[in-house]
Amino acid sequence: MKRTIRYYFYRVVRARGEPEDVARAVALGVFVGLVVPPPFQILVALALAFPVRANRPVAVLATFVNNPLTMPVFYPFACFLGMTILGRTDEPATWAHLQGLGRDVSALSRDLFTTDLTLVSYLQHLWAELGPMFWGFLLGSLLIGLATAVPAYALTLWGVRRFRAHRAKRLAAKAAGRHRLADWLHRHHPPPPPPPE
Repeated sequence: MKRTIRYYFYRVVRARGEPEDVARAVALGVFVGLVVPPPFQILVALALAFPVRANRPVAVLATFVNNPLTMPVFYPFACFLGMTILGRTDEPATWAHLQGLGRDVSALSRDLFTTDLTLVSYLQHLWAELGPMFWGFLLGSLLIGLATAVPAYALTLWGVRRFRAHRAKRLAAKAAGRHRLADWLHRHHPPPPPPPE
């Protein structure tokens, strides 16, 4: 797990573009990943990356913050939060019921890619599962998406700037060391005189 996190960290901080573009891409990807259900996350992130001038590969990578491992926790929490804010406690919004829904949606999303489940069937099943709680889920997802996108932007911007400054300093030190070595070699071992004509 640690290697995976490190791999994705370096994919983000080494991405091309200005630090602001990379940070904007992470914020966009996290927001879209938490608000838009799979498999539409990637398409929406790509479509929105153009107008906001965000790094497209990083935006797509950041959508995977919501994946089959995190869905069983995130979807119930988003539904519960939204339903509580809307005051719709008459719906079946107990935590255990919502966790079961999260697992069902996660399994349904996996089935879309691993079985012959069509997109229309997927959407019908998704609506059957989440339809009664749609507005609560949408409100909860939007709030969580905004609450995570803003710190994601700030942390990514800080991390990319820090990584690039450290790398520039390291490269400058390495170049300075090569220059010192070349000067030392030139002083102590001057080049041979040109051959006589």
